[in-house]
Amino acid sequence: MAETPIRLHPTVERGAPYRYIAEHGWAPEQAVSALFAKEAADFEHTPLIKLRGSEREKVKPLSSYGAGSWLARQLLASTTPVTMSERLAFVRCGLALDDSEEASEGPPAPT
Repeated sequence: MAETPIRLHPTVERGAPYRYIAEHGWAPEQAVSALFAKEAADFEHTPLIKLRGSEREKVKPLSSYGAGSWLARQLLASTTPVTMSERLAFVRCGLALDDSEEASEGPPAPT
């Protein structure tokens, strides 16, 4: 049997899943607020962010973070808005709605 070297990394080091909360003394509300205020560059070396239950409870509707939140925009952009409130959330966060299918069809032909 071949041996495989294993390296363990602390979950609070730069780029690790719990870094954002460790930076804020493990206080869920402050950590979540700071997380949604971070810029894109702050996530460059962070492949995974882990939200514990106490942090998930503090996350507001994504549209409430507005266009200034890179993370909220990314999360919203990864979904397709279906309801009117979801479409409004896109607008509040400065995202373009993908209406390309509707736009390409044009107005209905008169009958």
